[in-house]
Amino acid sequence: MRRLRCIVAVNWRPTQLTAAVQGGDSLKGGPRVQTLKNEKILFAGLTGQIGYRLASYLAKNNEVWGLARFRDAGKQKQLQSEGVKTHATDLANPDFRGLPDDFTYLIHFAVYQESGLDFDLALRINAEGTGLLMSHC
Repeated sequence: MRRLRCIVAVNWRPTQLTAAVQGGDSLKGGPRVQTLKNEKILFAGLTGQIGYRLASYLAKNNEVWGLARFRDAGKQKQLQSEGVKTHATDLANPDFRGLPDDFTYLIHFAVYQESGLDFDLALRINAEGTGLLMSHC
């Protein structure tokens, strides 16, 4: 059975990107640290401040896919020009048709953060949408 690895901490450095992942060898009792190369990575929340830059960086040495609503078509085109494969969907009503299911990493930055207090919508996106995405992967 294939195991999907989930990023639990990310450390941006000028010379390399390292990600602490669950499991594996520990580093002084902490999580294993490795540089991500030759992986198939899925980003959720691709167009945010962190996801956008990180996906662009990782696309240099990995196959990177990204999910977002893509309200800004220019941002989607820019990511595609940088080697990121995009898939437009909304985690409130996700459609994963056409999205591969064999990713080695899922990096999740998607979050409902609209103004107002719509608890049901926030729960549907942040919990149910995330669960459906992990089930797909």
